[in-house]
Amino acid sequence: MDNLKRCTRCILPESLSNLTFDDEGVCNHCRKFETDFKTWDLIKERRKREFEGILEKARQLKRPYDVLVPLSGGKDSTYALYLCTKVYGLKTLAVTFDNGFLSTPARENIKMAIDSCNTDHIFYTI
Repeated sequence: MDNLKRCTRCILPESLSNLTFDDEGVCNHCRKFETDFKTWDLIKERRKREFEGILEKARQLKRPYDVLVPLSGGKDSTYALYLCTKVYGLKTLAVTFDNGFLSTPARENIKMAIDSCNTDHIFYTI
């Protein structure tokens, strides 16, 4: 496995299905990312304004919550909760569904995130 060819950019291994490399050793996934996001710097401010407009419309509905955040205790959902509550000041309801496989660290992360963001939380379990 030490001789496995890897992408020079993201280090994905050649053993990954449908992975190809160009002459520079860069994989097709990295090249697709470049293509898909090459104009991101040109449009990110416009996209941010559009997103904030959607948030403002949600606020104007005057509902008990502006947004619902599915919270797994992982990095992505915890960051989404932080953005909604701390950065955008939204009235947020976090929801967690435990299918029986939620780890102890995830449960601890959820509790800390809820406490830190001072948001309501519904915890569903089987």
